[in-house]
Amino acid sequence: SRLAEVLAGTVGEGCCTIFLVNPETGGLAPCAGFGYGSKECQSALQGLRLCPSGSTLSSVDGKSYGFCSSNKASSTFADILPEAVRSGSASLFHITNSDRMVGVALVSSEKPGFTFDDATTELIGGILNTVAVAIESAATARQTKRQLLESESLRRVANVLLQSPEGKNGSVLSLISDEARTIVNGMGSVLMLLEGDSLHCVCGSGAPRCPLEFYPVDSTYYGSAFQAGETIIVRDAQSEIPEAERSDELRTLIVVPLLEGDKKLGLLMVSNKSGGFDHADKRIMEMFAAQAVLALRNSRMFEQSEKLVVQGERQRLA
Repeated sequence: SRLAEVLAGTVGEGCCTIFLVNPETGGLAPCAGFGYGSKECQSALQGLRLCPSGSTLSSVDGKSYGFCSSNKASSTFADILPEAVRSGSASLFHITNSDRMVGVALVSSEKPGFTFDDATTELIGGILNTVAVAIESAATARQTKRQLLESESLRRVANVLLQSPEGKNGSVLSLISDEARTIVNGMGSVLMLLEGDSLHCVCGSGAPRCPLEFYPVDSTYYGSAFQAGETIIVRDAQSEIPEAERSDELRTLIVVPLLEGDKKLGLLMVSNKSGGFDHADKRIMEMFAAQAVLALRNSRMFEQSEKLVVQGERQRLA
């Protein structure tokens, strides 16, 4: 954050976003920004991703990057930035430590008629070269911290879920919904389980909630997602999901299948994360979904054992 502030200060009415490399995907995601006043602009920047294999933007040293986005606001922003780079009011600066790519700094100015001159470009390059080692160390520490938090969260959730066999309609379902929303910083979550030919919204946490209680598998958006059996990231729910099947407050969404081997049990969904959902959210949600399936199976086994005990007692009494 401090680096973004310093780089923004090198130009009049400056703004800066620092993108760091994701070691798992090779893509670049924003980690800090400075100078963006509105919440809409901040949300748009949080949803931007840079791909090293693209050719939409070129940095000052000639490297090319492509854009992708995780929400509607960032899609609009991605349409504007290439022209800003071509006009010279925005530039991308490659951050390297020796030969290792660490990230990219996007620096721009809101001052009318501004373009980068050689002196400013050289100044920014010098700053980044000076702090590249510190940036890489911070990025490594940040990634390690996130992985530790994810591992701890999954361990805690697994312990609680597997120790709570209260049945399908008990607190297990509420716990799954609550923890799913928390683990990826979403605003709402919904758990759907297959009942007959439809998906039943059995539990939810936060907001928004499902407008319908049942979604037929063969004729709805969520039914198609269920049949596909793959995680889906929805960047703009208002345009991608039919109106009758979504809330007006739904913006971004991640839909994760609940799979027990080849058997499909239902869907777990989390909505409205600031900046949208990305590959890291997909990974952690799929691990969480596996834990949730174990908890559901444990719950079913508990229900079945209780029924057997009751049946045996009735037979003994008879």
